[in-house]
Amino acid sequence: MSAYFLTNPFRFFFPLAWGMGIWGGLMWVFFALGWIAYPAQAHPQSMVVGFLLGHIMGFLLTAGPRFTATGDLKASEFSLAAASFAAVCLSVMLGAPVQTVFGLAALSIAVLAGILGRRFLARTKSPPVEFIFLPFGLVAGLVGASGQAFASSLESDVLRRLASLFLYEGFVLSLVLGVGGRLAPFLMGHGLEPTVSQDKAAVKSGVSRLVIPLALFWMTYLFEAASIADVVQTSAWRLLRGLVVAYVLLRDWKIGRLPKAGTRQGWGIWLSAWMMVSGSLISVYAGWKIHSIHLFYIGGLGLLTLMVATRVTLAHGSKRLLLESTSRVLYPVVAMILAASITRFSAGFLPQSYFSHLAYAGGLWGIALAIWGWVFLREGFYQRLGSADG
Repeated sequence: MSAYFLTNPFRFFFPLAWGMGIWGGLMWVFFALGWIAYPAQAHPQSMVVGFLLGHIMGFLLTAGPRFTATGDLKASEFSLAAASFAAVCLSVMLGAPVQTVFGLAALSIAVLAGILGRRFLARTKSPPVEFIFLPFGLVAGLVGASGQAFASSLESDVLRRLASLFLYEGFVLSLVLGVGGRLAPFLMGHGLEPTVSQDKAAVKSGVSRLVIPLALFWMTYLFEAASIADVVQTSAWRLLRGLVVAYVLLRDWKIGRLPKAGTRQGWGIWLSAWMMVSGSLISVYAGWKIHSIHLFYIGGLGLLTLMVATRVTLAHGSKRLLLESTSRVLYPVVAMILAASITRFSAGFLPQSYFSHLAYAGGLWGIALAIWGWVFLREGFYQRLGSADG
């Protein structure tokens, strides 16, 4: 049983993250029915430090040892990571104070960073050059979660704003641009397999290609936080960041081309990339920001997370990768997630039915996750007879 989780730790993290994602969406249905109070804190907590963080930990703790060729997780590594994330989920579900929720989230990110850092130093092969975004993302997540935990003690509005930007945007988006820079093109049929090593010339060229986008990307968060009182400057920095994201996705993910892979999953990733671009650019308009950013979150990050999780569960579970191209379940899943994102975006323009639209969007999202989990999450728990690694 220990090898079952140490080799493929996603088997622990994905189900918890999946459950937090369903709860994060359905709470809007429960609020509309009058069953719970307005989930101003619970919803973003469930989605960011529950759904997204859990999938990030599950993916990186599964892929990290493979990309660095350092062997399975140790029992102590898995136990610490699993306990810290389980504590995050429990604190969110119990409605714990924000200091507790985000303090535990910071601990989980620190544990993840520590495990990956040790693996990187002990590596026998190097991860793809695109992973240069990864340490910056982990730093953003750690600073952001810590800042949110101690927000009431921060005297500077700029620091509070920076912590929020780092946790809710910079953290996940950095990891998406990094890990996704190698994984997404491959899954869409445009790039090398992520585990294929690159020669020194290719690595040097790749680093040079990524330095300027990485620097600009981080600069936009610092200056947006500093421009909190100036709507025009804030929008300008958001526009620059949106353009950087669009540039990286067009150049490295090759989303300007239709997917070659011929899988429903490849199309899902392609659609999620365009939702990230559109959500980022539309959010430049201050009056639409809170609504358009959900195009980025639901149709972008949410859909991308499920598409990547599909590959992880199939590749390391039942080995039935054929389901990526044959399972019709991905059609309604992708359609409902896109419908949820558009419904949530439209709520901002329909004040008389605002909360009902939040409930429709949350319901669609929850049903989509339930269907996906019934098929693909189960696949991740199957393993070939006599195989410890699944």
